[in-house]
Amino acid sequence: MQITVVNSVAKIVIRNPSLIDALVFRSDSFGNALISIPDGAPDPADLSAGEVAISRDEINHKLVFTAKYSDGVTVKTFSINADA
Repeated sequence: MQITVVNSVAKIVIRNPSLIDALVFRSDSFGNALISIPDGAPDPADLSAGEVAISRDEINHKLVFTAKYSDGVTVKTFSINADA
């Protein structure tokens, strides 16, 4: 994990060494929370029971949520259209 602060704006980078993409949390100069997320859906096997993953589908202009239920088996995916 890498944490940097520039002009009172914090940026936290969490990177899995085996992946190119990193999850980045930061805030802008107004204090808005910004999250950088990878393109493409996660492998459901990577989710633990009760977890929700957020990804983006740039080809279809969608923000995608993938949730694994508490039973550890059921996986549901839903998306929000990002078309203007």
